[in-house]
Amino acid sequence: MTIPDYQRPYVWGKEKSEELLIDLEEFFLKDRNVSSYYMGSILLYRNKEEETLEIIDGQQRITTLLLMKYQLDQNLDLKHNLKFNSHLSFKSIRETKAFFETQADMLQKLAKENFFNHLEFTIIITTTEDEAFTFFDTQNNRGIKLSATDFLKAYHLRAVNSENLQEISAKHWENAQSNNKTGTFMDFMFDEILWRARNWRGNKSRLYDNKDKQIKETFQKDTLQWHEEDSYPVYSNFSNKRIEKISWNASGTSSAIEAKEQTKNPVNFPFSIRQPIYKGINFFKYTEKYIAVYETLFVSKNSSIEINKLRDFTNEVYNDDMSEYLRHFIQLCLVFYFDNFGENRIYEAVLCFDFALGSIRLSKQQVKREAPYKFLNENTINLFDLISGSFLPDEVFNYIYHNQFIQEIYSNEDIEDNIGVQGRYKHRIKNYFGKKDKKLSFRKEWKI
Repeated sequence: MTIPDYQRPYVWGKEKSEELLIDLEEFFLKDRNVSSYYMGSILLYRNKEEETLEIIDGQQRITTLLLMKYQLDQNLDLKHNLKFNSHLSFKSIRETKAFFETQADMLQKLAKENFFNHLEFTIIITTTEDEAFTFFDTQNNRGIKLSATDFLKAYHLRAVNSENLQEISAKHWENAQSNNKTGTFMDFMFDEILWRARNWRGNKSRLYDNKDKQIKETFQKDTLQWHEEDSYPVYSNFSNKRIEKISWNASGTSSAIEAKEQTKNPVNFPFSIRQPIYKGINFFKYTEKYIAVYETLFVSKNSSIEINKLRDFTNEVYNDDMSEYLRHFIQLCLVFYFDNFGENRIYEAVLCFDFALGSIRLSKQQVKREAPYKFLNENTINLFDLISGSFLPDEVFNYIYHNQFIQEIYSNEDIEDNIGVQGRYKHRIKNYFGKKDKKLSFRKEWKI
């Protein structure tokens, strides 16, 4: 019995394991039931080529029960060994194992009741992978619902032909989760960054009616099938240009300076954030690029001077006192900008985007979730459409700094410095620029 690569990591840990143990204690020891304790359904796929059964639904419960058995017997039969490749799985297994060590007496009491032999399951075995995948999409693991990103990982791994590429793609995905110290990082990337980048267009930007459904529609239903296995077409992007510069001499002949080839670093993968996405390896490389872009801008330690200045600004001005919605919005703006211009003038970009987003903060005592997309809809040109369609940063900067609606908000000097959320933002921005005695009406002229 094996766990396929597309399965989510083992995530139960102490909390869910304790919940199961309490249920077992009440059933077998307190209520003294002699009937079987029902553990739900286990969904398996019979892989004839590998001559094994793959666990599609049930690995959380199976792994937890094996850890109970290990605590009781201090070993496992070879037939009970499962292989885990995820760092998140290792972390949760260690946590659960340590918890059961503290519950040794309780487990011994349960063992005297022969509780393992009184656990009942419904076993479902499918004979085709498609049928198994349909179940995989619909089944839950004891209250831990599969997220849209769990589904997308599974869906696109199935479209990768090479087993080695499958393994590499799965590891990159799990590493992104574990390196960012949160099990929700991929959910954040698809929710706050990638889905919005692709769907917030024109003046019809909106939030979800059904988040998981719409994320799956964008990154599964709307993806394309390429006719060659484990390959995909490449679309134009600033990191995917052959020629950097052309020079002409007096005789009328030209010479071209070729752009440097930079494909090893995922940041330089030749993708555009709004380009068509193809099933399989294209989806994983696309995702890998924008994780790398996000980490370059907001996480990585070895950064350029421009990005360090950007980060100093966001850390000081867009700290925990700033609206979470505006904090995520400016991150999305910067990912969009980087996608079109790279690091070119990116520190100027964050100051410019703050001029726009700061107007939202100054005009509202309470910034609601709808504020970012309403800002996009209410302006003549959608900011993301403008960034993606511009050839020069000045096209973006000039549009924002000459926006009359934004400028009018900064002319309001009624907000008291450092009083309330609006005043505290006003204080932070003036403090950052060293303009404590200046009026905000001059904000667009402030530069460092």
